[in-house]
Amino acid sequence: MVPNEPNAVRDFCKVFELGPDCTPAGLTRSSLISLSLFIEHEDFDYLMAAEKRGDRVLYIEQLDLVMNRPPRVKPYLVYCPTWGIISQHHELNDAREAYYDYVNSLTGNRLHSEAGIYKWAGKKWQMLLFR
Repeated sequence: MVPNEPNAVRDFCKVFELGPDCTPAGLTRSSLISLSLFIEHEDFDYLMAAEKRGDRVLYIEQLDLVMNRPPRVKPYLVYCPTWGIISQHHELNDAREAYYDYVNSLTGNRLHSEAGIYKWAGKKWQMLLFR
């Protein structure tokens, strides 16, 4: 969340080392409402108050953060845009097993979100499998 000021997004991107082409998506009121099932009530109220006063609520994929790149994390991830990094692995087969365990654990759970297997491709994460 950043104030609605000219340099706020640029400064935000610099803090998180997101690079010069950083253009994080701003969440709309309807997007925030959609996320309400996945965040704590107090956090939701805080974000809605920020949006109401004119601040920009930004969304960044966890995969875009420098701290979530090898060697800090393993080269294969099971990742969900809503829940974040579910697990990390050195081998694709281990990632596949964790992915299927995650998918099978969601049977009947309507609050789950789509996940995928991602591989580090040298400069960015590449999606290999998505549910």
